[in-house]
Amino acid sequence: MRAAWLLLLFPAIAGAQEAAPRGTPPASRDSEGQWKASGWVESDARRAFPREGYALWERIQSSAAVRLEGAPEPRLRVVADGRAIHRAEPGARRATIGERTPDPPWRLDGDALFVEARGLGSTGTGWVRLGRQSVRWGRGLVAAPASVVSPPDLEDPLRFGSPRGSQMVRALVPLGERVRVEAIAVHSFQPALLPPISARDALGTSGVPAAELLANDPTWTIDLALRDPLPPATFANMPLAARVTGDLPFLNGELGLSAYRGRFAIPEVESADLDVDFAANRLGGEVTLAYPRMQMLSADAAIEVPVPVIDALGVFGEAVWIEPAGFVRTTTALGVVQRRTVLDEPYARGVAGIERAGDTYLAIEWSRGFFNEIGRSRQRDYVFAISERRFLRETIAVRVVAAHCLDDGSRLLAPDVAWIPRDAITLSLAAYAGFGAGDSTFAGPLAGDRVLLARARASF
Repeated sequence: MRAAWLLLLFPAIAGAQEAAPRGTPPASRDSEGQWKASGWVESDARRAFPREGYALWERIQSSAAVRLEGAPEPRLRVVADGRAIHRAEPGARRATIGERTPDPPWRLDGDALFVEARGLGSTGTGWVRLGRQSVRWGRGLVAAPASVVSPPDLEDPLRFGSPRGSQMVRALVPLGERVRVEAIAVHSFQPALLPPISARDALGTSGVPAAELLANDPTWTIDLALRDPLPPATFANMPLAARVTGDLPFLNGELGLSAYRGRFAIPEVESADLDVDFAANRLGGEVTLAYPRMQMLSADAAIEVPVPVIDALGVFGEAVWIEPAGFVRTTTALGVVQRRTVLDEPYARGVAGIERAGDTYLAIEWSRGFFNEIGRSRQRDYVFAISERRFLRETIAVRVVAAHCLDDGSRLLAPDVAWIPRDAITLSLAAYAGFGAGDSTFAGPLAGDRVLLARARASF
């Protein structure tokens, strides 16, 4: 699956802070007995404009979220949040695979429900958390390749690949004033939450040459049964991760080293038993998906460089080395069985960029690879540009995200204008559109239609 989620970029800086992690959040310092509640209610409608045919309502959705955080006693912290989402389906739903959006109209979700015991280490700032949590490591603004512990939410563009919560034990222990060690054990593997994907689209980008040829031919009917079993919740399948971060002594910055053992969050085709009917131009059969094992090592850094006139410039980057565990893909068609070993080569991913805060936020980022590009041969190079500024006493916020794929020349433009009459109210109008060849990353069949989106949010 090549590019179905690259159009998630337009809300990437929905407040650039959410898309730009800078180390592990510090432990809460709420006083004993103090509780805080916050939340929001949001509604959005999205109008799609296909390259052929009439415009249609791609999504009409309302959602509400509540977060509760408190400290029953000085060394104990409790955090709970949740979302209720109601989504209307203006059009027919497509067949889906993996963990997808449950049947409408309602969906309940949440990324945090944990208890934290704190006060560990020589400085007293360490903690242990038990329960549902989400983790985002790395430095990338658009995609952090080192952030693989929590599966991304790729179903809703407004969440822009935000890490989803999962059950885990997570501990952070400071080693002196400058170094911190973090360790994580996840209860069981969880896949990414993906948008609805038809069997044709899934097979057309599967890496099975014969199947891709037929699936990409509109004269053929694709009638496939898709199986997507999850790995059993055993100790051998438990994702494990560790990270060491330290303050750079002579620079205003931080260095991080991470390791991960687990699985890819997006499935790959493991076997395809195909029934090919050339007389009727019909491709049937059964396709089984799997989540390959992998190991990852990464290094990342972020520093602040003093620059005359503009005060300071943030420089960040990360490099990731991925060792996939190769597996044998079996394809059966017309009585012929083919076996091919795939994902048996290690490969690198990386991010590098600069950003400037202030009245106008500016960032430029180069990225090697993206969420869905698994394997050495699939990696592509991207350049992202992000700008945001507020006008009229900060009541108008204008954000523009632009992307360019260096491999196929396709481009993405995503403007977003928000009116903020009060701190708790935001009304916005956004759009995104891809340009390029018909089979390119940002303008191909998996990139989706051009979309105009209107949304309103009230916070408390």
